[in-house]
Amino acid sequence: METGLKEKRKIREKYILWAAYGVLFLCFAVTRIYMLDRLPAGLHVDEASMSYSAWCLANYGVDRYLDSWPVYLVNFTGGQSIMYAYLCALLFKIFGYNIWLIRMPAALFSLLTLVFGIKAAQRIKPEDSFFPLFIGLLITVCPYFIMAARFGLDCNLMLGMSTVFLYFVIKALQEKRWQDYLCAGIAGGLTLYTYALSYVAVPIFLVLLLLYVLGSRSFSLKNWAIMALPMALLAFPLILVQCVNAFDWPEMRLGIFTITKMSTYRASEFTGIKYVYFQQALNCLFENDSFRYNMAPGYKTLYGISKYLFCIGIFGGIYDLIQSIRKKAAGGLTVILLWFVSILFLECHLIANVNKLNGIYFAYAVLAAEGVCVLCRLCRHAVISKCVIGVFVCAYIGLFADFSHYYYGGAYMQKAAPLQYFGCNISEAIEFLEAQPNLRNKLTRIGGNAVFYAASTLQSPYELALYDEPECIGGKYYCGDVEEIEDGYNYIIWGEALAFADELTGKGYTGLSFGDYALYYQ
Repeated sequence: METGLKEKRKIREKYILWAAYGVLFLCFAVTRIYMLDRLPAGLHVDEASMSYSAWCLANYGVDRYLDSWPVYLVNFTGGQSIMYAYLCALLFKIFGYNIWLIRMPAALFSLLTLVFGIKAAQRIKPEDSFFPLFIGLLITVCPYFIMAARFGLDCNLMLGMSTVFLYFVIKALQEKRWQDYLCAGIAGGLTLYTYALSYVAVPIFLVLLLLYVLGSRSFSLKNWAIMALPMALLAFPLILVQCVNAFDWPEMRLGIFTITKMSTYRASEFTGIKYVYFQQALNCLFENDSFRYNMAPGYKTLYGISKYLFCIGIFGGIYDLIQSIRKKAAGGLTVILLWFVSILFLECHLIANVNKLNGIYFAYAVLAAEGVCVLCRLCRHAVISKCVIGVFVCAYIGLFADFSHYYYGGAYMQKAAPLQYFGCNISEAIEFLEAQPNLRNKLTRIGGNAVFYAASTLQSPYELALYDEPECIGGKYYCGDVEEIEDGYNYIIWGEALAFADELTGKGYTGLSFGDYALYYQ
């Protein structure tokens, strides 16, 4: 009889757990897809540049600089990681060009963070059903995870891909199967194509991981060689890119792929370790930064409560490290801790912001969840532990409800707009001008970078010649910041340039609004 009751209780708990995951994934889908094309409004300048290069790759096999299948995009002479552009090119080839597809890779890689984050948590604490569910909750409802999944900043893919990498590392250490080491090597190699900072973060992590597995007596030369091989093969083209730019080699081809040369080599951004950089990194990690597209004003990256849980959870990570070395068995939580330390150490060498830190936030969430587990263990009573869990779950749901009302209800764009570095699709204004005989040959000032014109008109890169970074396109569209009003031009303006609207009206210009931007003509 008692055995039967236990079985029924287990079945009921299983159904409750699956129902909780179902609600979680539904909430996740809504927060990532709802108003994806309109929130945030417009396109980030890097988003516009990447999407136009992706469209060029899909239709012509070259980017906007006419480089054939580049290993690393030149972007605005300083470079841009290629994975996002390749994913967009594939989507554009199949479905055509639109803002939904520009942002879809960000949303999909956010799903990778959720799925593989939960799977990694299940391996870290296989006996604890709450731990992975709580990590899934944090990934679903915390502001940074939501906002980074809603626009096409190439570097933000590092979060999802590195989560996949960490999962396979943990699985490989636990299962000791060569197949898992192979998957870890592939995932680690692909991570290098998401963001240039991973070139440093991944090697630092691998060095720390090697020291750890040697200390825990879980090192296998054969398995590490299996992991290293695909990672090295995938890294090779990127190593060539570094050589071309560091040693002033000529740009070269590797089959159809271009080993690109930038006029600005951004390795100069790295300096020696500075305490001020460490402080700035912690502020970006636990608080926010000045870029309103990264974080909503007044909100913390993972809410303020998370940093206190993290401070408790870090002791759990250190304890796991000590115990795994003592027991000579690698622990999953230590892998997360080492990844966290690797990125934080990297950020001590350069000026940080939230998107530069993006790869660290899964580790932050795991250690915050560990903080709840530590508190539950300290309670030493099942009922009190459940109450502690209930309090934190309710707290995050309440914070999420407040953030959702602010972010999706319109207050965010009212307070944060105009978003720095964001512009608009101006195709409607250009079509209007081209349809008017008295306006089509008149000079037009566009208050933003030329990539917004390119992403709006989708002209051939061979005809547009945007690789020359022209001030004037087609002899009549002048791109760049509008600093003062001059007679004789049409004006297409958005963001801060809309401050000139009254002056234009006062000079007899006719205004035509297109939502987020406006056209003024005489």
